[in-house]
Amino acid sequence: MNEQLDASVDTSEDVVLPGQLAQSEPVETTSDSSPDSGETHEQKHDGVQARFNKITAEKYQAQREKDDLQRQLDEVQAKLSTAQPDPQVVTPDSPKLPNDIFDEEAMRKYYADSAVYNQNVATNAAKSTYESQQKSAAEQADKAKQAEFVGTYANNAVRDGVDIDKLRVAEQAINQAGINPQLAEYIMKDANGGKIVETLYDNPALMHELLAMDPISAGMKIATDIKPMALSKTPKVSSAPTPPTEIKGGGVHEQDEFERKYPGAQFI
Repeated sequence: MNEQLDASVDTSEDVVLPGQLAQSEPVETTSDSSPDSGETHEQKHDGVQARFNKITAEKYQAQREKDDLQRQLDEVQAKLSTAQPDPQVVTPDSPKLPNDIFDEEAMRKYYADSAVYNQNVATNAAKSTYESQQKSAAEQADKAKQAEFVGTYANNAVRDGVDIDKLRVAEQAINQAGINPQLAEYIMKDANGGKIVETLYDNPALMHELLAMDPISAGMKIATDIKPMALSKTPKVSSAPTPPTEIKGGGVHEQDEFERKYPGAQFI
């Protein structure tokens, strides 16, 4: 989906993010029977699953950024190969010192022209710097916004049980089929966008039917038909609270031999 669902199909190489899986880390193990552990088995499982989901979503996002950079590089190279040479830019020359430096009128004109020239040079330099800074700030803001957008989409997909590698293949298939950019953005903004993409990929006839529609009609079909179909295959996640840790009673106090012989005795 170009800017939205553009992804590579190469799933043979895992993406290793900085600081993740780069080296083995010691794993602390706690016995389930330890009285000091307040975690239940369900809590531990949820923590591991949340960590796995986070790594998976970050892996997808890192690959998306890599694919975007490669696409931008390809576009630049394509433009350079077909670009026409720019016309020569004429830069006004600085005023020349008069041949007769004792000619007062010529010297006054020289100093006046030099002042105007220097002012113009300073103004153009300041303008160029300002425009460059504004452009850089806008690009950084756009990148941050796009990263957040893609990150939310990936996290939602992982939450819905979508396989990330399959999602990238599905995205490429939909891109090649020719999806409207507005429709692509609409799908990615949906809370279940990844699941919708997966459903379209699993149903090619439905995908091509949808892509042949205008964006408004396609959005209506997604809301009324395709999304309910996608959600019917989404794993159900229980919202019930974690059961409390089992509390065992102390039971009957077992008396030792001294207590049996001298009941009620106290040490002073």
